[in-house]
Amino acid sequence: MSTESKQRSNTVSGAQVVDNDRALWAQFSEASSIESFCQSWLPIQCRLISGVLGGLVLLRSGEKSAYSPVAVWPDVRRQMDHLSGAAEKALNERRGILMTHEAVLADGTRQERRHVAFPIEVNKKLFGAVVLEVVPQSKANLEGLLRQLHWGTGWLVDYFGRSESQRTKVIKDRLVNVLELLAVSVEKKGFHAAATTFVTDLATRLECDRVSIGFVEKKQAVVKALSHSATFEKKANVIRHIEAAMDEAIDQQSSVLFPEDKQVIKQTRVSRFAETLSIEHESQCVCVVPFKIDGIWSGAIVLERSQDTPFSEKDVSLCEGVVALAGPMLHVSKLNDRNIFKKISESFTTFAGRFIGPGNIAWKLGGATLIALTTFFVFAQGEYRVTADTTLEGSVQRAVVSPFEGYMLEAASRAGDIVKKGDVMAQLDDRDLSLEQLKWSSEFNQYSNQYRQAK
Repeated sequence: MSTESKQRSNTVSGAQVVDNDRALWAQFSEASSIESFCQSWLPIQCRLISGVLGGLVLLRSGEKSAYSPVAVWPDVRRQMDHLSGAAEKALNERRGILMTHEAVLADGTRQERRHVAFPIEVNKKLFGAVVLEVVPQSKANLEGLLRQLHWGTGWLVDYFGRSESQRTKVIKDRLVNVLELLAVSVEKKGFHAAATTFVTDLATRLECDRVSIGFVEKKQAVVKALSHSATFEKKANVIRHIEAAMDEAIDQQSSVLFPEDKQVIKQTRVSRFAETLSIEHESQCVCVVPFKIDGIWSGAIVLERSQDTPFSEKDVSLCEGVVALAGPMLHVSKLNDRNIFKKISESFTTFAGRFIGPGNIAWKLGGATLIALTTFFVFAQGEYRVTADTTLEGSVQRAVVSPFEGYMLEAASRAGDIVKKGDVMAQLDDRDLSLEQLKWSSEFNQYSNQYRQAK
């Protein structure tokens, strides 16, 4: 099972916990202080993540650099000093941390644990950290757990980011709506069904004429679901205008509202394509809310209303909170719905991008070294010398025998030499034979003379 599938499974089980423990969520929604908010949030977060043994929330006290625990799970009397190392590292480095710790059990045995920590930071200002102790898991599971903790800390970040006078009311309103919307979405199987259910339910709750959601693909937003529509024509003019409005908000990394209302969105935003959508398709009020996935602006939702019910600050705030959690969840479902060939293609593209794209110096150096070594061993040529006592023998051995006894005068070839037909391999010493031939020749001549005289 992939990391994304496990995260989705954890989210579904988390929704079941919400249904079975309303008292805990009621305490969470009615929290009147940051301490009570953290004390309600931490048990919920620990139960939504599988394998958690304990948790701790540290917040900055009156002193600038001092942090003290405000929430402990599962037992406030439990000592959590061993989690301080991960919390300190997360605060110093201002990023998520995974650490290994060896715990000593009651019976004296030692067992390995994992510490997962994430800082609470708003506008580059640290407010504290969250640390969880979990059972040993695979690297993929731990990375997914860190991502899920990151998403969960969004509640704390949002709480600190708002003024004290608005926190209690905003949290109550958003909590009920967000949880209900997410619960409905995670019950559906498949990305298209979950996305369509989400935008339809959001359109009903906010009294919108149409709500659409899109994700960035090849650097452009693509509409994936429309409210109250199981299917839609992707090349229709309305779809193109919606996608253009999404790109406009994503490029500005902020919500876009048309007609512009300074009381809802304080800063001036470019709303050219939102205005085009409103005029061309009779959507009097248009609100576009982008969302992030793993720190990258990866999609947006577009809400359309009639002029009689313009979008309020509360509506925009609710949409921003809902989509901040729903976006990553639907993205995981979208990844799971890919066919095997697309998964392989995208994995190959991602892997190749580490060698071709910017950055990733270590990957580039490693790849260049591997290519150089492979090329060298494939094409390099040279002599290989082995120092040892050896004997060279032919696989077929034959003897060349002299037809008579004698002595060797000259040897033109040695053992191991290559010879051809007709080559002289050796020459015998024939001096004795020549003398004997001369002797017999002289006697022949003598007897021949005697024969002639006798006639």
